[in-house]
Amino acid sequence: MTTGAALRAYVLDTGVLIALQRAGHLSILVDVSERVPLVVLEEVRDELIVDAGPRHARAAEQARITLEGSQIRVEAIAIADPAAARLQALRAGKTSASDLGEAASIAWAGSRPEASFVTRDGQAALQGLEELRGRAMGFFQFLAELVDLGVLDVSVAAQAAEDTVKASGVTARAPLWWSDWVKSHPLSTSSSPPTAIQPRGEA
Repeated sequence: MTTGAALRAYVLDTGVLIALQRAGHLSILVDVSERVPLVVLEEVRDELIVDAGPRHARAAEQARITLEGSQIRVEAIAIADPAAARLQALRAGKTSASDLGEAASIAWAGSRPEASFVTRDGQAALQGLEELRGRAMGFFQFLAELVDLGVLDVSVAAQAAEDTVKASGVTARAPLWWSDWVKSHPLSTSSSPPTAIQPRGEA
């Protein structure tokens, strides 16, 4: 990896992993994780694997195998970690666990300026932007940054995006800039070392 400025760590929400899996592209994270830091909170891992119902048992097992075969870091929030108090504050008054993974991801990233939250959920994206001072992004921006870092070929990113939009059970629409952005990037290989991207929102 490059020296100097630390590479951004991408903290992935459950929806990002599910979208890639349903599109048949979860495996791209295996290669990417060897070159840039990818993080999944335990709460997100559990939403994807442990809490999956019988209907999704096969997909959950496939996800488990993929995650365990990658360099993706599964992080826990320790009681003494400032993120624990932050998570409690974000979850104040809530009884449903529906957004637990998102809240845990934001809480963990809050005290780690190199971390950016990646999500497909609109409410979580807004909360991430506010709490992390801009260090949050959507699915397509995540793919674009991986290409710009030199760790994902633009053709692979374009195919993953196209398949995600078409995937059953995934509600996704490419942003207006995506098509022009893809066209502006010639086909390339991922042989170059990753380029450091400065963390967002830090003055």
